[in-house]
Amino acid sequence: MSQTDLASRAGLSRSFISELEGGKPTIEFGRVLRVLGALKVALHLIGTPEPSGTKRPDNQVDLDDFLHELGTTDG
Repeated sequence: MSQTDLASRAGLSRSFISELEGGKPTIEFGRVLRVLGALKVALHLIGTPEPSGTKRPDNQVDLDDFLHELGTTDG
């Protein structure tokens, strides 16, 4: 599949696909999810136990907390 085809399927620009493939560090996560959807790829995040030892219901992950722990956000 070409970058142009993928961009069209995801509703994004070809230049965004190029930046994603090139590993641009400031890529917008919501757009990455659109690309994954266009590729019919699922992304699963599996949470780890919270400090208190309790897990979120159904092992859910708070994406903001997860990214903060990785040091990928300013918040």
